[in-house]
Parts: sequence; C-alpha cells; structure tokens
Amino acid sequence: MKMKHFLAAVACFGLAWAVNAQEAEAPQYQRSSLHMVLLTTDEPGLEGAEDFTAQLDQSWQNYPFPEKYNKHLIGFTQAYGGAPKGGLLELINQYKDGFGDIGLDEAKDIMQTLRGGKEYNENLVAAINEINAKEKIGNDLVKKWFNIQEDGSWDFELIAERAAYDASQTDVAEAKATSKGIQTIIDKGENLISNTFVTYSKLAFYPSEPVAAFTKNLAYLIAGFTPAPANTIMTAAADAAYVATSKGYMARTTTALYQLDWSEEVVAEFYAMFNSEGKIDMEKFNAYTFPMKLVGIDNANTNTIDAGSGFASALGIDSAVKPDDKLIQQTVIRNIDKIFAKLQRNYEVFAPVSQIISVDPLIADMGMKEGLEGGEAFNLLQPVLDPVTKEVKWESIGVVKVDKKNIWDNRYSLVEEGAQPAETEGPKGTVLSKNKKAALGMVVKQVVKAKK
Repeated sequence: MKMKHFLAAVACFGLAWAVNAQEAEAPQYQRSSLHMVLLTTDEPGLEGAEDFTAQLDQSWQNYPFPEKYNKHLIGFTQAYGGAPKGGLLELINQYKDGFGDIGLDEAKDIMQTLRGGKEYNENLVAAINEINAKEKIGNDLVKKWFNIQEDGSWDFELIAERAAYDASQTDVAEAKATSKGIQTIIDKGENLISNTFVTYSKLAFYPSEPVAAFTKNLAYLIAGFTPAPANTIMTAAADAAYVATSKGYMARTTTALYQLDWSEEVVAEFYAMFNSEGKIDMEKFNAYTFPMKLVGIDNANTNTIDAGSGFASALGIDSAVKPDDKLIQQTVIRNIDKIFAKLQRNYEVFAPVSQIISVDPLIADMGMKEGLEGGEAFNLLQPVLDPVTKEVKWESIGVVKVDKKNIWDNRYSLVEEGAQPAETEGPKGTVLSKNKKAALGMVVKQVVKAKK
C-alpha cells in the first residue's frame, strides 16, 4: 500500500480527523516502536586483559537498527548504570586464587551466577529504574508520538503514518478539538503507543580462556561433592566444555527490555492534560512522569571463533589470539543480534512479525540473525477486515515450522571487497513447512512458550 500523509490541519479550534477508514489494498501489520540505549558501568576487568572500550563503542555505533521495528529515537542514547555487584568478571577476580573451603550450596550459587547473574541483573535494573525516573524517558517517548512542542501544540502525523492510514481512502471531516475528538485520537493510537520499547544494553569483550578455566574448575569443585560414577561424567563434561569454549575472545551483552506503560490510568492522566484550547498544559505534562515497566532482562555470549567463521580465515586472522578490530565488531554485532533474538523468543509482546515473500515454497523474510536454528514454530497470520470498525485484525490460520536445512544466513558480516560470497538465487529468506492456506500479504509470528 502506498503510504501518504494523513491529512491534518490545525486551525484555531479545529483539526482534520479521519472518521471512517476504508479497507486498505494491502494491510500492514503494525510494527512495535523501539529506542536503544547503551549502558556503561564501572566493573572490574580481567587481570592483564586489554581495555576494549573504544572498539565496543564503535561496534555499537555501527550496529544496524533492527529493521522489524519502527525507529522511535529520542535524544537520550547513553546512560551510566553504576557498579552492579555479582558480575561474571567480578566473580572470576574474587576467586582467582582458588575457591578455598566453600561448600556445595555456595558453589552452585556461583555456577548459577555464571549462567545468569541474578544479583547483577537486579542491581542493573535498579539503576535503570532510577535513570527512567530521573530522565523522564517515558515523557520523551510520548512527546515523540504526538510531536509535542513547548507551547503545548501537537499533531497526529506520526501515529497516522505508523498506523498506515491512507488519506486517499479515508473520508476526512472537520472536527473541532473538543474533548471527545481528542479522546478519539488518543484511543486511535492506543495499540501503537502501548507497544513502545526501550532497550538498555551493557557490552563486554574479553578473552574466553579465563572464563572457561573458571567454569571448569568450578565444575570440578561441584563434582567433588558428587558420588561416583556421576562425578567422573561431570569432570569429563567440564573438560569437553573447556576445549570448546576456551579459544578466542568472547562478547557478552546484557540487555534490559522496557515498555512504555500506556495503561488506562496513564491514558486518563494524559487526557486530563489537554486544556480548553485543545493544547497540552506543559506544566502538568512536565510534572507527571510517564512510567516505564520492565519486560525482562537477559544476557548472551558470542565467541570470536564462531562469529568469525569464514571472515577471519578470509582475512588471514587467527581468532584464537588478539582479534582484529573488524573481527571484534562482527562478534559484538552478532552478539547484540543474539540477545535481541533471545528477548523476542522469550517475551511475546516484543516478538516481531516477518512477511511471507514466497508461497511455493513457503518462505518468510527472517533467518539466522533472528536466532533460527530449525524446528521453531510460527503462527501464520492473515489480515481480516472488521466490517463494523473497518480496522484490520490479524488472525492465526495455522502453525508452520522452520526447515532446519533451509535457514537464511542473514547475520551481519564484514566480509567484503572480493571476499563476499556470491549472491544466491531466489528469495532471501527461510523456508517453512507447507500450508495450503498461505498467501502473499500474510505474516508469521513466533510462538512464544509460556515461562514456568
């Protein structure tokens, strides 16, 4: 569908408003909106390891914005998250001279921290909550949606654009900026505004060997409390894990996902800020803090050996030693992709949709960048027009699964200047299991399993 400006004209006490949206030729699935913040912290590094701060900052700047979300950029792009306790590197430094006489329960707690870092995440979340309140991040997000100016003026253009309204297919009527008219506008953008997200990402990059060695030694310690023959199996597994993970360097991203709280109570507060002239009382707006709610926090690791496959060898780089700046960038960017894929897989509200780009075979525009490995289930969604409201709803007509033999490798790659692989023929996407009802214009959305 060809996008056009939504017709809006503000004059004295009036503004143009669409009252009867007609059926669109090719309805679009309304995407969520996203802003990304880089989080810095004061944390200990590994003894003798190089400081990769400059490379991490550059990699973040070069990270391609996730194309399945609308850019909802505000001015606040970096934040300081303090010195959260219980981090991975802090643990390694704490026990660098050995574990002493710690017991099994404490050893298990340390292992759990290695895998997730509950205390670290809680401290990071506490710092982000303070940032959101102090900087009024929610207010900036709302300002962006309504293009709110310092004099209280505003418009509806961004909501209209992202809702895919088409002025050529809309009956536009003059509607004065009455309380009823303004409330209708606010309600019209409800689904779009409520799906506004901010990610806070903390990046780290360090040699893999110290982490692998620490994990192996800790596993050996736990095995010491375990009777035979299970202890032998545990030590053998620890040795194998060390061999698999000790080479090269590791990128680690911890990301907290927040969502703008656009509940009925918050909407009522916003609605009450409009004055008799149809403008926003900025004194009330600035005095209120639009809340942000935590959706979840998680981390992901990526090794240069895996991320640099093909790339490192093409440039003659040994990714088992000090990495090239380009290899660092590729590893970090792929790691950020990995944490996004993890959050999308774990939290349905953040899961994007992918368009069907071929029916025979059934192909969707997604791939390894989205964390696909094969066998993942996706709902096949078709657009259905509500005859009363004239709004497009998306209904599932079945479940399709990813063909593990035909997953598109759309991950970020710096292989170029003659080393770029030849372009493959056909659609760039991932093959899904057959579905006779599938048609172009449909989308798929991953089935998210409920957390236990």
